[in-house]
Parts: sequence; structure tokens; C-alpha cells
Amino acid sequence: MGPKPGLRVRMLFLLLCALALAPPLPSQPTTPPSPPGIETYSLQNGLSVALLPQEHSGALKIALAYDAGISAHTKNTAGLFKTLELILFRGPAVSPGEPEPAGALAALAPLEIKGGAETNGFSLSLLLDPSMLREGLDTMAYLFSHLRIQSALADPAALAYAK
Repeated sequence: MGPKPGLRVRMLFLLLCALALAPPLPSQPTTPPSPPGIETYSLQNGLSVALLPQEHSGALKIALAYDAGISAHTKNTAGLFKTLELILFRGPAVSPGEPEPAGALAALAPLEIKGGAETNGFSLSLLLDPSMLREGLDTMAYLFSHLRIQSALADPAALAYAK
């Protein structure tokens, strides 16, 4: 049996009072402090974005970085980023052995590809012609999509390669 009806009303009243007295939630996500010239903000999904406008550079850089920090590197998680890189790309992220990501990256005609697994995280950056912005963002979203990661983790050949 649940609480008596009178007790329910009192509990509801106390809950409403607590909510009324609580400080309001911020309407916008908080943004990390920006170094001079760099615009930073956080999206609603928690993704941090940093923009450094360079109007006459003739190129743009798109980078995705998972910075777990060295403190996240424990005996149970050692090698996690390298293993994930090998499963997703069947080799270094900058020169995949898997035809699918290799073709997707080559189609962008990048001026430069950098990154890969590191002790404290993983990063991949592409230096592209500005006309390839949309394609570059779509490719990054595809390479690290939930569906692609699930498919790679279900692929026995990818798992064998990563061993």
C-alpha cells in the first residue's frame, strides 16, 4: 500500500516548494573560456566546438578529438583507443587498411590528415579545401557514427585484426 491521500498531498506540496525555491537552470550551455581569437561554445549534446577564423587561409581544418585524460588510462582501459582505432580503420586512422573509411577520406582530397590513438585519447583532423566543408563534416559524422561503430565491433575480421 502507498502513502495515505493526505500524506501524498503534503509530499507533493513540499516537492513543489523545493522546486520553486531551487535556483533556475541556465538557459544556455556554459562555454569554456576561449583563448584570444578562438570562438568556443558547447552544443546541447555536450560537444565542445572551437573555431579559429582565418579569412584568407585557403583551407579549413576539421578535427575530432576524444580527450579522456591520462587519469582515465587505467590497467583496465590501457590500449582502448588503439584497439578502437584498429577495429574501425584496420590500421592507423590516417591511412586505413579498411576500404570503406579509406575511400571516404580519399574522396575529400584532403591536403593533410593527422591523428590517431594516443595515450590519453584519440584524434583525427583533416585539412580541406573550404568548398569541402559539408562533405568533411558528413564524413567525420559517418566515420564515428553509432551504426558504423556497432558494425565494426560485430565484424569478426576487424576484431581479429585488432588482436
